[in-house]
Amino acid sequence: MTEVRSLANAREARLLLGKEFKSAIRDFEMCNVHLRMLHAMLLEAPVPFNETALRILGFLYPSSVARGALSTFLQEASVSTSSLSLLGPMKLFVRIRPLMPQEIERREYACATSDNRGIVVHDGRIAKDGRSLYVVHRRFLCSTFDAQTETARVYDAAVRPLVTRAVESMEAATVLLWGQTGTGKTYTASGLLRCFAEHVFSQYGQGDSIGSDSEASDDSTNILQVRVFEMAGTKRGMQHQMELYDLLTERKKVFLRCDENEQAHVRGCAAIPCRDIEAFFAALDTAFEHRTSSCVERNENSSRSHMFVEVILPGVHGTVIRIGDLAGSERNYESHYHSRAHHAEGGDINASLMALKDCIRLRRQQLMEINAKKQVRVPYRSSKLTLYLKDCFTSTPCALISTVSPSATDVDHTINTLVHVNTMRSGPGPEGSDKLEAGRRCVFKAKTTTVQSKASKANVQEWNILNRWDNVQADEDIYQLEGADAEALVWITRHRADDCHDVKRWTACQVQKWLSEHDLEDAGIPSSMTGAQLLRLGARRIHALCGERGSDLLAALQHESDLCRQQKAEAQQDTRRIYGLALGTSSESQDPERGRSDAEATAAGVKSDAEHSDTAKSDDLTLPVD
Repeated sequence: MTEVRSLANAREARLLLGKEFKSAIRDFEMCNVHLRMLHAMLLEAPVPFNETALRILGFLYPSSVARGALSTFLQEASVSTSSLSLLGPMKLFVRIRPLMPQEIERREYACATSDNRGIVVHDGRIAKDGRSLYVVHRRFLCSTFDAQTETARVYDAAVRPLVTRAVESMEAATVLLWGQTGTGKTYTASGLLRCFAEHVFSQYGQGDSIGSDSEASDDSTNILQVRVFEMAGTKRGMQHQMELYDLLTERKKVFLRCDENEQAHVRGCAAIPCRDIEAFFAALDTAFEHRTSSCVERNENSSRSHMFVEVILPGVHGTVIRIGDLAGSERNYESHYHSRAHHAEGGDINASLMALKDCIRLRRQQLMEINAKKQVRVPYRSSKLTLYLKDCFTSTPCALISTVSPSATDVDHTINTLVHVNTMRSGPGPEGSDKLEAGRRCVFKAKTTTVQSKASKANVQEWNILNRWDNVQADEDIYQLEGADAEALVWITRHRADDCHDVKRWTACQVQKWLSEHDLEDAGIPSSMTGAQLLRLGARRIHALCGERGSDLLAALQHESDLCRQQKAEAQQDTRRIYGLALGTSSESQDPERGRSDAEATAAGVKSDAEHSDTAKSDDLTLPVD
């Protein structure tokens, strides 16, 4: 049986309450579609777009949904500039994988959608009261490949221009893939390598061969060469002590060394010549066969190391194209059945990825504070991974492809990945606006005053990015905070709404407003009288104070009392349903037919409880006779 602490588990809540969240996401996406249509029609119209669109969408959707879609629309968005990075010559891309068959069987649903203006992540949550549901829609402006995009198109958009530029300028280039475990990094890397081979061999060779000239066949500079190695954890729990292995020579141990120019090189790694495309594919198959992998909870054949393929193009200068497939990060709930060795190995991987994130943050801070008195130092030597990729932050052109999962249980991972992509992205706009844009996207600013954690300050602030909405006292439908390019909170069901018919909680202003709505302004009720004071008058005093209008006032108060009872019963029913689903005591999420009968039984039970409550506490809802 699921433990009580699962009530605070956002992953289970998104899955067990998927019906409500899917409906909210569907409405939001349809509203976005209509918003794009309105933008195309009103683009040159002499009317204010926001007010006109909000008025039109208000007839089709709830006002909170329309306002949320409008606040995340970003009319000035430009995908061409969103792929540029602030951290050197780097371009940023995001690829969304499709839902897997096992995820569909678990009734997962897509919480990440993309359009020509970026990617939107829909984060469904239960409020702290346990009765209210809301969705936070976060839009990240980036070059996105959706789940239907083929790998060949990804190569043409992200890698082919990089390779062409590297060949023309005879400079090195790097392609990196990173993201959560099980998001398709290795699948994308293998597909990009095959597209790369077809591109390079068709451009440099004839008949899929390179260096076939008999006079130059012995010269290695005229033959394409490939080196493949991995950075794997030690399995001994030694943090930052990752070891390097050559995957083309049966995992021979190699070493990472730096020259006098602080340029990192892999010493001892064999370069295998490939005269044709078949030899290149054979070398890749050998490398993937020897790569460290294991069966984990997220993936049956998960890559447990950082693998790098270095392709040395033929020529005197020996241009190097690097394609890196980084290991995916894991969290505690994904490693329950790991052995001690797997835990130590995963710790080394997570430590290297955390070092990479630290370098990203500090490099960004270093570039933003060029004229500061105290320069920021970027700790490239904190990990072998960051030491090897140091030139990607400074001089080497790089394409970073982040892979994300659209499933509901992976929303936290997806947001974390996109937040770091946003950190690396430069702000679009005229000269001098980069700093303003970067300041607006202060993604690591904590929203809570106290955090009980032994982690570093940066990690605590990063954690708050995923959980800050739970610490916000929301009184309106839409709230925008830092962290994404645009964010909107849209309530699905809200428990606070049941106070609107509770007369004893009304203020004097609410009482006067209610009287005006029911045409009872002439009833003679003082303007300073609150709802509780009105109820304490009793029927006899109301007749004495209001005269002929006393009967109308009592009838209106009795109607409000009936509505208050009804809303309290509905709130109890919603609470039981939400808590029952979260605790696993309800079968609604497993069997729709049984769930319907359970819901009817729950409603009947709530009705009886409400009747009992009305009998026991009638003084709270019935006017005293005096």
